[in-house]
Amino acid sequence: MNYLKPLIERNLHVNVRIKKNNQTCVLEFYSKEVVDFLVKVGLKRGSKSKQVEIPKTFLSSTNFLKSFVEGFMDAEFCFTLKKRYKQFPYYPCIECNIASKKIWKQLIDIFKSFGLKPSSCVIKEYDKRFHKYWTKYRIDLNGVNNLIKFLKCFRPKNPKFIKFLSELSATLRKNKIKRKSYSKLLCISQRNSGGGI
Repeated sequence: MNYLKPLIERNLHVNVRIKKNNQTCVLEFYSKEVVDFLVKVGLKRGSKSKQVEIPKTFLSSTNFLKSFVEGFMDAEFCFTLKKRYKQFPYYPCIECNIASKKIWKQLIDIFKSFGLKPSSCVIKEYDKRFHKYWTKYRIDLNGVNNLIKFLKCFRPKNPKFIKFLSELSATLRKNKIKRKSYSKLLCISQRNSGGGI
């Protein structure tokens, strides 16, 4: 939120409020101009969680598409390291849970078109507060080869992603993991973080 709030305010010239509850964090602002622009490029008015999809405007250009994916990942994706059969976290995982089935399918197709191998599943969770099931659509980009391909195509700007790359690089060096794919990953991650790792 410390990254997204000033980013939105600086580029859209609006005042953003942060609303939090136990499970979610919402950035809220009011602007007729922004709404009109979003409708113009293809978003629909009303509730977005179930019906939202990537507008055709963004799908028509590779540069637009890359920028959209990077922005979406800055806001919605998590970047973590998992132990996966070792004593220390080293295995890169990029993951997201999405409410919209449409955008879930679109993102899977987009990642595949760039040579990545996403895994996906549908999760149903029971909410005791509302006594109902919620459906979430999950995407995972796991492993070194996926991350290498991802870094060649996309460059998220969120500090949480830069921190993720820094932690991964530090882990690889500390534990002296010298597999060829990890050496390649170190070079690419340094380039994507501005050489600051």
